[in-house]
Amino acid sequence: MLDIKYSIITPVYNREDCIARCVESVIQQSKNIHYEHIIVNDGSSDHTLDIIQDYSHRYDPYIRVINFSKNRGVNAARNAAIQSMQREYGIILDSNDYFVDTALADINEYHIKYPQYKHYMFSPDDCVDYYGTNKLLGNTKNGQIKELQYTDFLLNKISGEFIHVVHKQILQMYPFNESLRIYEGLFFLRFYREEKVMLFCNRVVTIRERSRADSVSRDFLKTSLAVVQRSRLCKELKLEEFAENLKKYDPSMLYSLYFELLDDLLRLSDYQSYKSICKEIKRNGFSCPRIFNAIYFFRMGYLDYLSRKAFLVIKYRLLGTSIG
Repeated sequence: MLDIKYSIITPVYNREDCIARCVESVIQQSKNIHYEHIIVNDGSSDHTLDIIQDYSHRYDPYIRVINFSKNRGVNAARNAAIQSMQREYGIILDSNDYFVDTALADINEYHIKYPQYKHYMFSPDDCVDYYGTNKLLGNTKNGQIKELQYTDFLLNKISGEFIHVVHKQILQMYPFNESLRIYEGLFFLRFYREEKVMLFCNRVVTIRERSRADSVSRDFLKTSLAVVQRSRLCKELKLEEFAENLKKYDPSMLYSLYFELLDDLLRLSDYQSYKSICKEIKRNGFSCPRIFNAIYFFRMGYLDYLSRKAFLVIKYRLLGTSIG
């Protein structure tokens, strides 16, 4: 039997109310599977650090704590844990989520059956319905498997979330960008490109909590310039990394990405960058939308931002429309 070892990675910030549930779910896993749980306290100001340090003292060396004296963001916490990994494969488990009782046993079972992969993907409980509606994943029910390609994700044939089990070599090769709190899909796309082929196993291994007041789901709403700036950075990074692949496989998607970046630049009133990207778009055989050029010509980017911000505030905050 293969002796596979796992590093479970949990960044945590001010989660004194739920971090114990997360840690306990790891402790309850099969004792026949080699693992370590690396918990990174990201400058919490509540009792989170006390709780995880107590677990670390009681379950040393299975639980290791890395402590940041100041809040540095979830991606900095992930990177610190990844660089300290002592096991072969990494699994990211968010602090407000928790493993099902057989999570590591199930992961290990598929890993042993199909040992040729460096990237495995499993199900969180709240994504199973989406998998059933996706053309590529629709037939993968009750533990069935599906081999997935890098281009499936690059071309948005699959856009759902997964529980990733990734080889240490790949994780350490492509650190998360610490300037972005969200947009994890961009960084996982680099993992997919490196490995080219991944194995998806439709088995639920994690229960996720997404109804919390401090959930990041609303951080995608462009109701502040800080959110728009993060969106802009994500688009710029994606163009830097994947423009050539998009141009090769689907030029229309490359244009869409340019379109979204131009939209962000106008909202930020960054007219110099807008002009520069327009030149780049023309070199790739595209043209800038006329409405964007009008906003640019009359310098109405900030007014456009304010009007759309008002719409989003009314729709999602005042009317309570759900996101997703």
